[in-house]
Amino acid sequence: MSGMDDSSVEIPNIESLTLDECYSFIQNSRKKSTQELKIIVQKIIKSAIKSKKYQIDSKALELFHNSVKALEYGAVGRFVLTAVLLKLVELKEGEKIENF
Repeated sequence: MSGMDDSSVEIPNIESLTLDECYSFIQNSRKKSTQELKIIVQKIIKSAIKSKKYQIDSKALELFHNSVKALEYGAVGRFVLTAVLLKLVELKEGEKIENF
């Protein structure tokens, strides 16, 4: 790692994640390096799992794993971040998004 640890990386409030917050966070993350985005995605996933506010299943875990791999292979960071954050919004416990 380039001297960066996950304690210096800011992520959205996972416990109350909304679509508006996702959009703002993605827009503000446009200039981040691949390494920064990888740390951000990993921290978001860890926070979501620890929060127990999301109904995370094996498909979601596979998406999260593949998201980190995609960043390692040079995927566009904002697309990966969008996929992870929208999946979390979809999985938010007690909430249902129709046609998602």
